[in-house]
Amino acid sequence: MRDLFPDAAWFPVQERDIADVAVLALTEEGHSGQAYTLNGPELLTHRRQVECQNADLLLGFEDYGGDEPDPSLVEAFDPSSSPGPVPTAEAVNGRPARTFAQWAQDHTEEFRS
Repeated sequence: MRDLFPDAAWFPVQERDIADVAVLALTEEGHSGQAYTLNGPELLTHRRQVECQNADLLLGFEDYGGDEPDPSLVEAFDPSSSPGPVPTAEAVNGRPARTFAQWAQDHTEEFRS
């Protein structure tokens, strides 16, 4: 795997957490007019995400090499800034948001294909 910004970080969110919130928003009272911003429970770099997946897989990771990246890519993404904490699914459904490590474990067989 190659990445322009391996140490850039974000809060990856699991699709099951998104689905849980969507079901609640569509089936329970009190969600009308609400807009939920969802993210995962932990700030992870791209590099750390690959490490989480490597528990069961033999994935390689290397910094982007070769020619300089397109300047528009660098301008569009500032790897030196990290986002602050953001709401997770727990704020809506009352259950802790699932971690990226859980997601990686759930999807191990898909990566093997």
